[in-house]
Amino acid sequence: VFSLETLALNSARGAAVHTIAELIKHQPQHREKLIKTINNVCKDDSLAVCHAVLFCIPYIVDTYEDIAYQWFHAIGERDIRNYAGRPVAYFFFHFWKNHSNDLRLVIMRLFYSNLPECQKAGVSLLVRAYMKYGEFADILEQENIQDEELAERILHSCARYLDNQNIYRANAISLYKSCLHKWPAFQ
Repeated sequence: VFSLETLALNSARGAAVHTIAELIKHQPQHREKLIKTINNVCKDDSLAVCHAVLFCIPYIVDTYEDIAYQWFHAIGERDIRNYAGRPVAYFFFHFWKNHSNDLRLVIMRLFYSNLPECQKAGVSLLVRAYMKYGEFADILEQENIQDEELAERILHSCARYLDNQNIYRANAISLYKSCLHKWPAFQ
């Protein structure tokens, strides 16, 4: 995924999309005109250029949430690796209220992906959804995860919530203990 971001920044069209994102950020009065351009970019042949559109979403999501979700969904469905990039986790949970069914499926696709960067993103999103909404308890609380690497990713992701200041700390402690005692990978 890092390479998609790098490719986007190093291509003329990708750099142009990043410039459009900055323009939308600093001159929101031009937002409507630029949305039409970004709609076209979402259909670009280059995966890296499409990936660059993700950097525009934060600057329109509050005003044009439906359009932002359409971009997010179209880009991710085009190639699942787009869902594993840096700005994506925020979007999942921003859109959760209205699109949780679709996003649950995406998280599962990421979680069970054979691509390490996608699986890592899937684990992080799955644990976060569990912490925030109690989602995916069937996987995290009941499934015997045999894959030691996957189990370690889940525990690592869970550990981020163990900070005393974190409102999900109790959930994280419970999950962490449960995983250590239950999964064959740790026995």
